[in-house]
Amino acid sequence: MFAESRSTIIAMLVMPDQGLFLIPFSSLIERGKAYESEGDVFYSVSSFDGYGQLSGKNIEDLQAGARVDVNEKKRDALDFVLWKKSKPDEPNWNSPWGAGRPGWHIECSAMGRKYFGDTFDIHGGGKDLVFPHHENEIAQSCGVTGCLPVRFWVHNGFVNIDKEKMSKSLGNFFTLRDIYKKFHPEALRLFLVSSHYRSPIDFSMKNLEDAEKVILRFYEALDNAGSIVGDHNVSLEEIKNHPFLAKCEKAMNDDFNTAVVVAHLNEESRGINSECSLIGNGEGGKKNLALRLSTFKFVGELLGLLTGSPEKIRQEIFNIKKTELELDVEKIECLINDRNEARKNKDWGRADECREELAQMGVVLEDTSKGTEWKIK
Repeated sequence: MFAESRSTIIAMLVMPDQGLFLIPFSSLIERGKAYESEGDVFYSVSSFDGYGQLSGKNIEDLQAGARVDVNEKKRDALDFVLWKKSKPDEPNWNSPWGAGRPGWHIECSAMGRKYFGDTFDIHGGGKDLVFPHHENEIAQSCGVTGCLPVRFWVHNGFVNIDKEKMSKSLGNFFTLRDIYKKFHPEALRLFLVSSHYRSPIDFSMKNLEDAEKVILRFYEALDNAGSIVGDHNVSLEEIKNHPFLAKCEKAMNDDFNTAVVVAHLNEESRGINSECSLIGNGEGGKKNLALRLSTFKFVGELLGLLTGSPEKIRQEIFNIKKTELELDVEKIECLINDRNEARKNKDWGRADECREELAQMGVVLEDTSKGTEWKIK
């Protein structure tokens, strides 16, 4: 798939007869922003006054620290390749400068301009791409269009495992398919948004387990409040005017600070549970709780959370754990029945044996007024 898309982009770059010459090297050369050298085409960094602004680097310092190889065909050490002459047996495409291929930075400018136009709002990427990749992307795009290609740059921190950057080359990575065998997608999503996007994320199974516990607490708050307010209608206008939404919007407007929003959700879930207790004791009103509940769910959904009913999510999490742990539900139910029977007969030794066997299977028991309930720890 990647190979096909790459070929498509390259075709857009180097086939002017099809009207797809999205990064017209010739015009860059004519404007003095690029030059051909022995079959290669280079962008002249000194022709772009804004070079280094994104990364905060000074072009004079970069030039002073740059190294030029003996056989370098560039006029300046900072100049970068727009078109690379191909070596024997390398994939290549025809161009006015001979057979070759685009430079590393070209595909982003070509795709951005094709699908979003000369300027678009948000461009993402890892923080390691700020320099030189995105600096070069800005320079070559501005050279063609005369305007900045992106209004907002969003560079994320790395995902770390054992204090090392997660990467395919190190082999310390997990696919989403692997993670979803163990955890619900909402648990993973909560784990990811619990850190600011510019901060590094420490990936571990323990952190995902903690995120799963938090998402279950959020759904518990929904369940508790929902059982009290029922189908009480709340308008979108009421939600928009709620102070909790305003507080969360303030955090999101502060450089997408989802970590603060998650902290607000944690605090609000505790507040909702407390209010449920007050109403249960005859205090407080259902209307206020219904509005609070609806706003809580609205904010969660903005982050891709709280998208299902508590029953549905609990069942999905249970099914994942059941499959992962290869649980024998029938055996669990039998052990619970044996324990209850033993307790009825005051056979405490047998009751403890059943509980211990269930604990070894990862099953936690809770004796309630409705009977014995169980869950996977």
